[in-house]
Amino acid sequence: MNHLNFSSSTKQSDAGFTLLELLISIFMLAVISLGIYQGTTMAFKLRESLMNDGDFHNGIRLAMSVLEKDIQQFYSPTLLLPEPNPSPSASGQAFAPATAVDPELQRMRDSPAGRANPFWGAVAHMTGIRPMRFVGTSNKLTFVSASRRRIYKDAPESEFSKIMYELRVDPNPSIEDLKGTSILYKTSSPSAFDENDLSRDKLKSTAPLLYGIKSFKFKFYRADKDQWVNQWDSESSIDTQGTYPDIIEATFEVIGPTRLRFDGIYKFRPEAPLNGLPETF
Repeated sequence: MNHLNFSSSTKQSDAGFTLLELLISIFMLAVISLGIYQGTTMAFKLRESLMNDGDFHNGIRLAMSVLEKDIQQFYSPTLLLPEPNPSPSASGQAFAPATAVDPELQRMRDSPAGRANPFWGAVAHMTGIRPMRFVGTSNKLTFVSASRRRIYKDAPESEFSKIMYELRVDPNPSIEDLKGTSILYKTSSPSAFDENDLSRDKLKSTAPLLYGIKSFKFKFYRADKDQWVNQWDSESSIDTQGTYPDIIEATFEVIGPTRLRFDGIYKFRPEAPLNGLPETF
Protein backbone atom coordinates (compact mmCIF):
# COMPACT_ATOMS: atom_id res chain seq x y z
CA MET A 1 0.00 0.00 0.00
CA ASN A 2 2.81 2.38 0.79
CA HIS A 3 4.33 1.69 -2.60
CA LEU A 4 1.06 2.33 -4.36
CA ASN A 5 0.53 5.61 -2.45
CA PHE A 6 4.03 6.79 -3.36
CA SER A 7 3.44 6.10 -7.05
CA SER A 8 0.12 7.97 -7.04
CA SER A 9 1.73 11.02 -5.40
CA THR A 10 4.54 11.01 -7.95
CA LYS A 11 2.13 10.95 -10.88
CA GLN A 12 0.17 13.91 -9.47
CA SER A 13 3.34 15.99 -8.96
CA ASP A 14 4.49 15.34 -12.53
CA ALA A 15 1.23 16.61 -14.03
CA GLY A 16 1.53 19.86 -16.23
CA PHE A 17 -0.61 23.01 -16.37
CA THR A 18 -4.24 22.60 -16.99
CA LEU A 19 -5.76 24.12 -20.12
CA LEU A 20 -7.32 26.90 -18.06
CA GLU A 21 -4.01 27.81 -16.47
CA LEU A 22 -2.34 27.84 -19.87
CA LEU A 23 -5.00 30.14 -21.32
CA ILE A 24 -4.67 32.51 -18.37
CA SER A 25 -0.87 32.60 -18.80
CA ILE A 26 -1.15 33.34 -22.51
CA PHE A 27 -3.69 36.08 -21.85
CA MET A 28 -1.46 37.70 -19.22
CA LEU A 29 1.53 37.50 -21.55
CA ALA A 30 -0.49 39.12 -24.33
CA VAL A 31 -1.62 41.95 -22.03
CA ILE A 32 1.96 42.59 -20.86
CA SER A 33 3.29 42.47 -24.44
CA LEU A 34 0.60 44.91 -25.59
CA GLY A 35 1.46 47.29 -22.76
CA ILE A 36 5.17 47.17 -23.63
CA TYR A 37 4.40 47.73 -27.32
CA GLN A 38 2.16 50.71 -26.61
CA GLY A 39 4.70 52.21 -24.23
CA THR A 40 7.52 51.78 -26.75
CA THR A 41 5.42 53.25 -29.56
CA MET A 42 4.47 56.27 -27.46
CA ALA A 43 8.11 56.79 -26.49
CA PHE A 44 9.21 56.78 -30.14
CA LYS A 45 6.39 59.15 -31.12
CA LEU A 46 7.32 61.51 -28.28
CA ARG A 47 10.97 61.35 -29.31
CA GLU A 48 10.10 62.15 -32.92
CA SER A 49 7.84 65.02 -31.83
CA LEU A 50 10.54 66.50 -29.59
CA MET A 51 13.14 66.17 -32.36
CA ASN A 52 10.84 67.87 -34.88
CA ASP A 53 10.06 70.64 -32.42
CA GLY A 54 13.74 71.09 -31.60
CA ASP A 55 14.79 71.14 -35.27
CA PHE A 56 12.01 73.61 -36.08
CA HIS A 57 12.94 76.16 -33.42
CA ASN A 58 16.69 75.62 -33.81
CA GLY A 59 16.31 76.37 -37.52
CA ILE A 60 14.65 79.69 -36.72
CA ARG A 61 17.31 80.61 -34.17
CA LEU A 62 20.11 79.70 -36.57
CA ALA A 63 18.62 81.74 -39.43
CA MET A 64 18.15 84.78 -37.20
CA SER A 65 21.66 84.48 -35.76
CA VAL A 66 23.14 84.51 -39.28
CA LEU A 67 21.05 87.57 -40.17
CA GLU A 68 22.02 89.27 -36.91
CA LYS A 69 25.74 88.70 -37.47
CA ASP A 70 25.63 90.22 -40.95
CA ILE A 71 23.64 93.27 -39.83
CA GLN A 72 25.86 93.86 -36.81
CA GLN A 73 28.89 94.03 -39.12
CA PHE A 74 27.57 96.69 -41.53
CA TYR A 75 30.59 98.13 -43.33
CA SER A 76 31.07 101.55 -44.84
CA PRO A 77 34.50 103.05 -45.61
CA THR A 78 33.08 106.55 -45.12
CA LEU A 79 33.86 105.98 -41.44
CA LEU A 80 37.50 106.22 -42.48
CA LEU A 81 37.42 109.59 -44.27
CA PRO A 82 40.83 111.27 -43.92
CA GLU A 83 41.29 114.41 -41.89
CA PRO A 84 42.42 117.61 -43.65
CA ASN A 85 46.17 117.64 -44.26
CA PRO A 86 47.81 120.78 -42.78
CA SER A 87 50.93 120.44 -44.95
CA PRO A 88 50.88 121.93 -48.49
CA SER A 89 50.42 119.50 -51.34
CA ALA A 90 52.34 119.39 -54.61
CA SER A 91 50.03 122.06 -56.01
CA GLY A 92 50.81 124.33 -53.09
CA GLN A 93 47.37 123.97 -51.48
CA ALA A 94 46.47 122.16 -48.30
CA PHE A 95 44.20 119.16 -48.76
CA ALA A 96 40.61 119.65 -47.66
CA PRO A 97 37.64 117.34 -48.12
CA ALA A 98 35.59 118.31 -51.14
CA THR A 99 31.90 119.06 -50.99
CA ALA A 100 29.06 117.94 -53.22
CA VAL A 101 29.24 121.19 -55.21
CA ASP A 102 32.92 120.81 -56.03
CA PRO A 103 33.21 120.52 -59.84
CA GLU A 104 35.97 117.93 -59.65
CA LEU A 105 33.98 115.78 -57.26
CA GLN A 106 30.93 116.07 -59.49
CA ARG A 107 33.03 114.96 -62.46
CA MET A 108 34.16 111.90 -60.51
CA ARG A 109 30.57 111.10 -59.58
CA ASP A 110 29.44 111.32 -63.20
CA SER A 111 32.16 108.96 -64.41
CA PRO A 112 31.34 105.21 -64.77
CA ALA A 113 33.68 104.36 -61.90
CA GLY A 114 32.19 106.97 -59.58
CA ARG A 115 28.48 106.39 -60.08
CA ALA A 116 26.35 104.51 -57.61
CA ASN A 117 25.73 100.78 -58.05
CA PRO A 118 23.54 98.30 -56.14
CA PHE A 119 26.01 98.01 -53.24
CA TRP A 120 28.00 101.25 -53.23
CA GLY A 121 26.93 104.86 -53.32
CA ALA A 122 28.42 107.52 -55.56
CA VAL A 123 31.86 108.89 -54.76
CA ALA A 124 31.51 110.99 -51.62
CA HIS A 125 35.03 112.36 -51.33
CA MET A 126 37.91 113.53 -53.51
CA THR A 127 39.90 110.51 -52.37
CA GLY A 128 37.41 108.30 -54.25
CA ILE A 129 35.91 106.87 -51.08
CA ARG A 130 32.26 105.94 -51.41
CA PRO A 131 29.72 104.85 -48.80
CA MET A 132 28.16 101.42 -48.64
CA ARG A 133 24.66 101.45 -50.12
CA PHE A 134 21.95 99.88 -48.00
CA VAL A 135 18.63 99.04 -49.66
CA GLY A 136 15.79 97.52 -47.70
CA THR A 137 12.21 96.65 -48.57
CA SER A 138 9.58 94.61 -46.77
CA ASN A 139 11.06 91.32 -48.06
CA LYS A 140 14.58 92.09 -49.26
CA LEU A 141 17.89 93.51 -47.94
CA THR A 142 21.11 94.33 -49.80
CA PHE A 143 24.25 95.68 -48.12
CA VAL A 144 27.96 95.10 -47.51
CA SER A 145 29.08 93.36 -44.33
CA ALA A 146 32.42 92.67 -42.68
CA SER A 147 31.12 89.41 -41.23
CA ARG A 148 33.06 87.10 -43.57
CA ARG A 149 36.07 85.28 -42.13
CA ARG A 150 39.10 83.91 -43.90
CA ILE A 151 39.84 80.30 -43.06
CA TYR A 152 43.53 80.54 -44.00
CA LYS A 153 45.57 83.46 -42.72
CA ASP A 154 47.38 84.36 -45.94
CA ALA A 155 44.59 83.45 -48.35
CA PRO A 156 43.89 86.18 -50.95
CA GLU A 157 40.31 86.57 -49.77
CA SER A 158 38.32 89.57 -48.67
CA GLU A 159 36.74 89.75 -45.23
CA PHE A 160 33.92 91.78 -46.73
CA SER A 161 30.88 90.45 -48.54
CA LYS A 162 28.11 91.74 -50.72
CA ILE A 163 25.01 90.27 -49.11
CA MET A 164 21.39 89.92 -50.14
CA TYR A 165 18.50 88.48 -48.16
CA GLU A 166 15.29 87.82 -50.06
CA LEU A 167 12.09 85.78 -49.93
CA ARG A 168 11.21 83.29 -52.66
CA VAL A 169 8.13 81.12 -52.98
CA ASP A 170 8.92 77.47 -52.21
CA PRO A 171 8.40 75.65 -55.56
CA ASN A 172 8.68 72.12 -54.16
CA PRO A 173 7.62 71.97 -50.50
CA SER A 174 8.74 68.81 -48.71
CA ILE A 175 5.35 68.28 -47.03
CA GLU A 176 1.78 69.15 -47.89
CA ASP A 177 1.47 71.64 -45.03
CA LEU A 178 4.20 73.85 -46.53
CA LYS A 179 2.40 74.52 -49.80
CA GLY A 180 2.17 78.24 -50.51
CA THR A 181 4.99 79.12 -48.11
CA SER A 182 8.24 80.95 -48.87
CA ILE A 183 11.93 80.45 -48.17
CA LEU A 184 14.37 83.07 -46.84
CA TYR A 185 17.56 82.91 -48.95
CA LYS A 186 20.95 84.46 -48.32
CA THR A 187 23.20 85.29 -51.28
CA SER A 188 26.75 86.50 -50.66
CA SER A 189 29.92 87.17 -52.59
CA PRO A 190 33.47 87.93 -51.40
CA SER A 191 34.00 90.33 -54.33
CA ALA A 192 32.55 93.12 -52.24
CA PHE A 193 34.22 95.95 -54.15
CA ASP A 194 33.29 94.74 -57.62
CA GLU A 195 31.07 97.04 -59.64
CA ASN A 196 28.76 94.22 -60.77
CA ASP A 197 25.59 93.27 -58.97
CA LEU A 198 25.04 89.74 -57.67
CA SER A 199 23.24 88.55 -60.79
CA ARG A 200 26.52 88.75 -62.75
CA ASP A 201 28.88 87.80 -59.93
CA LYS A 202 30.62 84.48 -60.61
CA LEU A 203 31.75 84.12 -56.98
CA LYS A 204 28.32 84.41 -55.43
CA SER A 205 26.77 81.60 -53.41
CA THR A 206 23.13 81.19 -52.41
CA ALA A 207 21.76 79.12 -49.53
CA PRO A 208 18.30 78.71 -48.01
CA LEU A 209 18.09 79.84 -44.39
CA LEU A 210 14.49 79.38 -43.31
CA TYR A 211 11.64 77.29 -44.73
CA GLY A 212 7.89 77.37 -44.19
CA ILE A 213 7.44 81.15 -44.07
CA LYS A 214 3.79 82.18 -44.16
CA SER A 215 4.48 85.90 -43.78
CA PHE A 216 7.63 88.02 -43.45
CA LYS A 217 8.24 91.75 -43.19
CA PHE A 218 11.25 94.00 -42.59
CA LYS A 219 10.86 97.43 -40.98
CA PHE A 220 13.51 100.10 -40.35
CA TYR A 221 13.90 102.51 -37.45
CA ARG A 222 15.21 106.08 -37.66
CA ALA A 223 16.47 107.28 -34.31
CA ASP A 224 16.76 110.94 -35.42
CA LYS A 225 13.02 111.07 -36.18
CA ASP A 226 11.90 108.31 -33.79
CA GLN A 227 10.11 106.74 -36.74
CA TRP A 228 9.63 103.30 -38.31
CA VAL A 229 9.61 103.13 -42.12
CA ASN A 230 8.87 100.29 -44.54
CA GLN A 231 11.60 101.07 -47.10
CA TRP A 232 15.14 102.37 -47.01
CA ASP A 233 17.67 103.39 -49.65
CA SER A 234 20.79 105.16 -48.43
CA GLU A 235 21.59 106.39 -51.95
CA SER A 236 18.53 107.44 -53.94
CA SER A 237 15.82 108.11 -51.35
CA ILE A 238 15.77 111.73 -50.21
CA ASP A 239 14.52 110.94 -46.70
CA THR A 240 17.17 108.31 -45.98
CA GLN A 241 20.03 109.45 -48.23
CA GLY A 242 23.44 109.08 -46.65
CA THR A 243 22.12 107.28 -43.57
CA TYR A 244 21.55 103.73 -42.38
CA PRO A 245 18.85 102.18 -40.19
CA ASP A 246 19.49 102.29 -36.47
CA ILE A 247 17.37 99.15 -35.97
CA ILE A 248 16.08 96.57 -38.43
CA GLU A 249 13.01 94.61 -37.37
CA ALA A 250 11.90 91.28 -38.84
CA THR A 251 8.34 90.15 -38.16
CA PHE A 252 7.42 86.72 -39.47
CA GLU A 253 5.23 83.64 -39.15
CA VAL A 254 6.67 80.19 -39.81
CA ILE A 255 4.98 76.79 -39.92
CA GLY A 256 6.57 73.36 -39.80
CA PRO A 257 5.75 69.64 -39.74
CA THR A 258 3.13 68.24 -37.35
CA ARG A 259 1.39 71.62 -37.20
CA LEU A 260 4.31 73.45 -35.61
CA ARG A 261 4.01 77.23 -35.72
CA PHE A 262 6.03 80.26 -34.68
CA ASP A 263 5.12 83.96 -34.63
CA GLY A 264 7.94 86.24 -33.66
CA ILE A 265 9.66 89.61 -33.88
CA TYR A 266 13.44 89.97 -34.03
CA LYS A 267 15.30 93.28 -33.88
CA PHE A 268 18.86 93.80 -35.09
CA ARG A 269 21.19 96.74 -34.54
CA PRO A 270 24.43 97.55 -36.41
CA GLU A 271 27.42 97.64 -34.06
CA ALA A 272 29.30 100.43 -35.83
CA PRO A 273 27.93 103.96 -35.27
CA LEU A 274 27.40 104.58 -38.99
CA ASN A 275 25.16 107.58 -38.30
CA GLY A 276 27.51 109.09 -35.71
CA LEU A 277 27.72 108.65 -31.98
CA PRO A 278 24.70 109.57 -29.83
CA GLU A 279 24.83 113.03 -28.31
CA THR A 280 25.04 111.54 -24.83
CA PHE A 281 28.48 110.14 -25.68
